[in-house]
Amino acid sequence: MNKWLAVCALCAASSFGSGAAAQQAGERVTIPAPTLKIELPDRRYYMDSAEFDDFRGWYQLSNGQTLNLSGKGKFMYAEIDQQGPHRIVATGHNAFVALDRQLKMRIDWRDDGSVGGEVLMVVPRQTAGGGVTEEVVALVMR
Repeated sequence: MNKWLAVCALCAASSFGSGAAAQQAGERVTIPAPTLKIELPDRRYYMDSAEFDDFRGWYQLSNGQTLNLSGKGKFMYAEIDQQGPHRIVATGHNAFVALDRQLKMRIDWRDDGSVGGEVLMVVPRQTAGGGVTEEVVALVMR
């Protein structure tokens, strides 16, 4: 058992040493940013209209836009700055995603009554070649 620990320690020391040597040699290590995605859940969280009532209303976003959560009957909707409603489903007790995968949000009610959370939103972005692609951006609620 002691031999096994000694071998593991030597392997760890040698790999640490080679990594330090690589950094000393001026090599650059690049860590890519995580890719933001909006995906539909495998299973939905059942939220009745009474539970959804706690989330209905207007929320100020960090970019100055406003998120509105509303409902009609058993359907729930999210809309940012009157750009058109997106039908949403609950993915957890405080999380929602739009069925068209254009919005995803988490709403956190704090003990002091204030709200926090995050909204992922698909926005158009112009490429260097003049084309338009879609990009997912993250915003926080204030």
